[in-house]
Amino acid sequence: MFRSKRALLPFEKGTWQILSGYTLSLFGTGMTEPYLILYLHQLRDIPLSLSGMIVGSGGLAGVIAVPLSGILADRAGIKRVFLCTLILDAAGRILFAFASNEETAFLASMLSGAGAAGSWNTLSVILADSAGDTAKSSIFGIAFALQNLGSGLGAALGGTVIHSYSLFSFQSIFIFDAATFILFALSGQKWLMNDFKNVQVHHSEKQIHHFFGLDKAGNDKVLSGLSLVYSLIAIVMSGLTTTAFPQWTTDQAHASVHIIGDAFFVNSLVIILGQAFILKSIKNVRRTRAIAAAALFFAVGCFIIFISGFLKPKLSSLSLVSSFAITAVGETVLFSDLPALANDLALEQTRGRYNGVINAAWQTGSILGPVLAGAGLNMHLAVPLFLTFILILVFSACFLILLERIIPIEINKACKTD
Repeated sequence: MFRSKRALLPFEKGTWQILSGYTLSLFGTGMTEPYLILYLHQLRDIPLSLSGMIVGSGGLAGVIAVPLSGILADRAGIKRVFLCTLILDAAGRILFAFASNEETAFLASMLSGAGAAGSWNTLSVILADSAGDTAKSSIFGIAFALQNLGSGLGAALGGTVIHSYSLFSFQSIFIFDAATFILFALSGQKWLMNDFKNVQVHHSEKQIHHFFGLDKAGNDKVLSGLSLVYSLIAIVMSGLTTTAFPQWTTDQAHASVHIIGDAFFVNSLVIILGQAFILKSIKNVRRTRAIAAAALFFAVGCFIIFISGFLKPKLSSLSLVSSFAITAVGETVLFSDLPALANDLALEQTRGRYNGVINAAWQTGSILGPVLAGAGLNMHLAVPLFLTFILILVFSACFLILLERIIPIEINKACKTD
C-alpha cells in the first residue's frame, strides 16, 4: 500500500488527513479493546458471562446509533455529527476507567459503542463521496489498513503496559484512549470544514449506469443478503476477538497475555503490508466470490485458535499468533469489497441509508458475538461454540455464491475500467 504512489493520488488531501487522525484515535482503542474482557472479569470481578454482555451492549448501542447518526447528518450535517460521535466515544472510554460496578460498565460500553459506530457510519459516507467509481474498494481497503496500523500498534503496546494487571495501568490506557478521540475531534474540525465542502459534486453524474439491469427492489434484495452475511461474520469475529480469543488464550492455552497483543499486532501488520498484494490478487475476481473466500479464511483462523488450546505451550503460542495472520487476509478482502459493493448498489440519494444498513448489520452481529462467546465459555461449551462459529462462516461463503446470481456483473466486478 505504502509503496504505491498511484494508489495515493486519486484521493483528496482532506481524506488522508481524516484517515490519519482516525488512525491515531484507533491507536488508543487498540490499547484497550483486546483487553477489555480481562479488565472487566479479572480486575472488576464481573462474571464472565456478564462481561460478555457488557461488551455486547456496545454493539447494541451501535445499532441504534448508526441510523440515528444518518438522520442527524441529513439535518445537521455530516461534519457536526462526525465530531460529536468522537466526543461521545471519548466519554465512554473515560467512564470505563472508573467502572467499579456492572451498571457503570454497561453505560461506558454503550456510550463508546454508540460513538464508535456513529463515527464510522458518517466517515464511511465521507469516504464513499470522496472516492471515484473505480476507487471505492481502494479507499475502503486503505481506510481499513490505516485503522489496523493504529489499532495493531496500540494492541502491542497495551500488552506491555498492562502486563502487571494493575488497575492503574488499565485506567491510564482508557484515559489515553479518550484523549486520542478528543484530539482527533479538535483537529478534525478544521480539516472537515476546509476539505469536504464539494466532495459530492463529481458523483452526481455517475450513478445511473451502475444500475442497468437491476431495479431498486433488486438492489434492496442484494443489500439484504449482504447485510445478513455481514451480520453473521460479525457474530463470529466479534465474539472471537473480544471474548473467546483472550479468554481461551489465557485459560485453555495457558499462554501469556503478551500473546494477545502479539496476535493483534501481527494481524494488523499483515493487513498493512499485504493489502496491496491481496487486493491485486483479487482484482479480477467477483466481489461476492472474494468475500466468500474471506469467510473461509476466517473459518480456518477460528479452527486454528481452537486447536491451539490443546497444543504444547510454544506451539500453542505460535498457532494463536498465526491464526490472526490468516484472518487478516479475510479482513482485508471483506472490509474493502463488501462496503464498496454496497455503495455501488446505492443511488446517490440512498447512499447514506445503504451505508447505514450494512453498518447496522455489523453492529447487530457485534451484540450477539460477545454474548454468545461469553455464555458458551462460561458453560464450558467451548467445542460447540467453535464448531458453530466455523459452520456459520462456511454457510456465509456458500450463501454469497448463490447471491451473485442476482447481481449484474458490471456491479459485482472488483475493478471497473481504470
